[in-house]
Amino acid sequence: MEASGSSDGGFEFWSYREQNASSSSPIGSPSSGSGTVVSAAYTSLSSRLSSGSMEAATMHLDLDSDGEEEEEAEMVTETKEVRIKHIKSLVQEFFGAPSTSCSINSGDIGVLERWLDQLGVGWIIHVAGGASVWELQDTCSSWTRALAQITEAIRLVASLCLDHHCSVSLPSICEKEPAEAASENGDEASVPDQFLFARFIEITMLKMFAFVDFVVAPDTTTTIEVIMVFGVDGVPPPPPLPYEKLSTLLVVRGALSKALTQIRLSFHWPPSAEIQRIQREIVSLLSGKEGKVREAIWNTMEHIRTSVLESIMEDGGGHHLSTSLTTQGSSDVHKATRRVTRYIRFLKLHYSSLAPIVSEAASLGWYVPRVSRQAEPPLISMIIETASCLEEKLINKSEQFSDEELKSLFLLNNSYFMLTELKYPFFPSAKVHMAALTCKLEAHMQRYIDVSWAPVLSCLFDSTCTPVCLGRNYYSSPLSKFEYEFQKIYTTQKQWKVPHPVLRMKLRKAITDKIIPDYATYIEDNKVITPDFSPLKLQVMLQELFEG
Repeated sequence: MEASGSSDGGFEFWSYREQNASSSSPIGSPSSGSGTVVSAAYTSLSSRLSSGSMEAATMHLDLDSDGEEEEEAEMVTETKEVRIKHIKSLVQEFFGAPSTSCSINSGDIGVLERWLDQLGVGWIIHVAGGASVWELQDTCSSWTRALAQITEAIRLVASLCLDHHCSVSLPSICEKEPAEAASENGDEASVPDQFLFARFIEITMLKMFAFVDFVVAPDTTTTIEVIMVFGVDGVPPPPPLPYEKLSTLLVVRGALSKALTQIRLSFHWPPSAEIQRIQREIVSLLSGKEGKVREAIWNTMEHIRTSVLESIMEDGGGHHLSTSLTTQGSSDVHKATRRVTRYIRFLKLHYSSLAPIVSEAASLGWYVPRVSRQAEPPLISMIIETASCLEEKLINKSEQFSDEELKSLFLLNNSYFMLTELKYPFFPSAKVHMAALTCKLEAHMQRYIDVSWAPVLSCLFDSTCTPVCLGRNYYSSPLSKFEYEFQKIYTTQKQWKVPHPVLRMKLRKAITDKIIPDYATYIEDNKVITPDFSPLKLQVMLQELFEG
């Protein structure tokens, strides 16, 4: 973890192992970068140990392990005291020391700004002031780290209180060192200091919550940019996808939920009535903001689901389609299929976070599952419904094709894409849906073979076939008619698209198995010595299909 404090006493919640290497420097000073100091100390130690003394040094370290543990424990205590001293200094400066002149209604905003800056979220002040997203200089991740450090400050003060067996109040913040405060357990003079600390945390939280309000704002043209990746030379990048807003909301919600739990557990000393009031206010604010984020997550999920399903009736430019599609390339996987499968993968990836939110939406009547099975969570129903809805829309979409072969290939491509993308079911009922999708896939393939290649093969066994001239095409025999029809469909479908290589291979094999055995039998039975197309040549040609 990189130190981010400054020489004015910047405060960072380092682990004790990191602090060990820099305990001689003031916390937050430039010299206290943990990684550099630890690395330098290790290198220095290694340079002083010769190869002949390494074994002895190792034995010595083993024998002294108990002593090192005691030393580390002492450093942990020392680190806590340094942190408490920093917190006391902030509170004292914010409300204006000495304690007799501390104001509980106002404070020095510059102190708060400095602490937020030390936490890496100085830009929060500008969010609260209504600045645009492009004026901010940090990311959502820095906000979650800052919230965790504020929560840790509360836990630290509470734990120190328990360490000193405080029965009534926290250690004095405005006027005494931790050791002095510990010697005055139950002193009434320390009660206002608890109040000032709690008040300081409350004011800090109010500033932090401005970011939450910004994230949950419904204007998707700006709020989804909260996970800011700044453009070149200050030029903002294009708005990110709604998934990025949803990911951001999930991160914020997780941070709020964790902070809420930890803060509830931290206020376990017997507080005064005023501190209880502030505690309730902080918990209420956290709970309220967490609820707003949950609602924003649900709204964003619905926005994504609606938009991806509606896109099935649009072309590549976002225009509604009402006419037949062009032949070349139109059998490809539709963009709506890609979007829906991506959406379902996102739901699966974040299942543990999203499941309770969808369950709450169902309990409030915001979402009524169409696929309802006993003991099956609403999110599972939503996933199945979304996939089923896509299948229905794809069938409706395929009706725009005037060519039956192209229609079947379109459904085949899209069904196979869904099957491969969602082939790892993480819930039992998905197996039923995947099995049904597999059956539909096989039906689409069989339908394609029947409408495309079965008529070509039937030319060989048409007993009514007589020599006929159709324009420039002269069928002198069933074989010549077969060759003509084969060449025609080969030329057309060579340009059709089957993007998935495995499906392309399976489809070519299915066509080969349909055509070649009967064609070879016909050549042999009719003693055709020099056919225009040998069975081997036909096989080679069939391997060139679907490269459009």
